[in-house]
Amino acid sequence: MSGGLSATHCMTNRIMVETAYATSAMTGEKVGGLEDLVEHGALPRMPKCPSGGTYTILPGADGEKATCVCSKHGSRSQARKR
Repeated sequence: MSGGLSATHCMTNRIMVETAYATSAMTGEKVGGLEDLVEHGALPRMPKCPSGGTYTILPGADGEKATCVCSKHGSRSQARKR
């Protein structure tokens, strides 16, 4: 994959993780990380960055909104600033 396609695919994964986290939080599921989202069925499988990055969930102060950060591509807000 080219850099642009890899970054786009990674962005899609991060949006999917953030949406799954928010949905789980609204239904009262306790989510500590990606493994919990997969285990509870909020994600069909563990997402993988096409560039080999790792994903980390940073919970928001409200407990519902979270940011998914990729070690290679950063967060969505960082991508908007580029």
